[in-house]
Amino acid sequence: MHVHAKIKIRLQNIEKYKRRFHAMNVGLIGCGWAANVHLQAYQRIKDVKVVAVSDINFHKAKTFADRYKIPKIFSNYIDLLESKNLNLDLVDICTPTSTHAEIACNVAKYGYDILLEKPMARTSALCDQIISEVSKRNVRLCVCHNRLFNPAVKEAKSSGDYKLVKTVYRTHVTSHWSQKPEEGGMLWENGTHCAYIQNYFLGNVEEVWAVGDKIGNPTYYKIFSLLKSKDEVVGVMELSWVSDHYEDMLELYKFDRSVKIDLSYFPKRFFDIYNYDYSVSQILKEAVKALYNRATFMLSASTPRTFHFELIKKYIDSLKSNEEPPVKPTEGRAAIRLLECIEKSIETGKWVRFNASQ
Repeated sequence: MHVHAKIKIRLQNIEKYKRRFHAMNVGLIGCGWAANVHLQAYQRIKDVKVVAVSDINFHKAKTFADRYKIPKIFSNYIDLLESKNLNLDLVDICTPTSTHAEIACNVAKYGYDILLEKPMARTSALCDQIISEVSKRNVRLCVCHNRLFNPAVKEAKSSGDYKLVKTVYRTHVTSHWSQKPEEGGMLWENGTHCAYIQNYFLGNVEEVWAVGDKIGNPTYYKIFSLLKSKDEVVGVMELSWVSDHYEDMLELYKFDRSVKIDLSYFPKRFFDIYNYDYSVSQILKEAVKALYNRATFMLSASTPRTFHFELIKKYIDSLKSNEEPPVKPTEGRAAIRLLECIEKSIETGKWVRFNASQ
């Protein structure tokens, strides 16, 4: 490495060490739906301030900045990165998937740490480019796999090994999701959540099989996938954009017990637990309790919880303490690699070997 580059990295490390003693400044790139969720999380974290936003649609950026009282607005994110008086510590990328790799690599060249909205990138090769760039620049990048920070998901993970892991996402597609092939459609927009949850519970996925139907559209609107792990755990993924109802569930099965977590309302703790040794009265009691918890949450919450706050808070804390980010770039890449294998299986009609590092 060139001596000037080494000096620059050392100076960056000194600045990162200072973070634990002062407020952190954040630059936000992209002012869509995800940016609103991220901004609301930052507002709840002490000594963190979003000081600038950027969007190629300047009117959109200005409307966003006015709503949240953000002082600086840019239509070109490079201008944001080059602005010396912002004293940025962190750059948050909330742009469309197809832009993630280019923007993340450019941000890394400026030495800023990065929070990158899911999915990490459109391909695993592009993920590799990001990983290479952040590694060279000593940049700590966190991928926004927010559902891993749902306490119910974490509690289910800690409660033992499962033999079947099922993720279900069904809805009727709206303009909120991009249907453009370059963005990956349903598999990348919604399937990413299913993919990283499957990796979280299955651990060592070895093979993938899937079928899908585009139903006359440019991207898949229905997908069913089976995953097999080295430990003989089976994963099931169901995705649909043509459903007549909304469903967003994680189901976990053991020989004598199952856990169902309704992800659509993101309660702090919502378990439907079915234990096959229960009496009828016990099962009814658990069902009433679950319904009460859900109703209480729905009545008390003005907006659904997405657990971005939990993730972002942990990431900020990791930066201040100079520790690993809560979701590492390799984990982001593993989710994308799984999506690629699902896509390949649909196209070939065959089982596809999965290796997260390939």
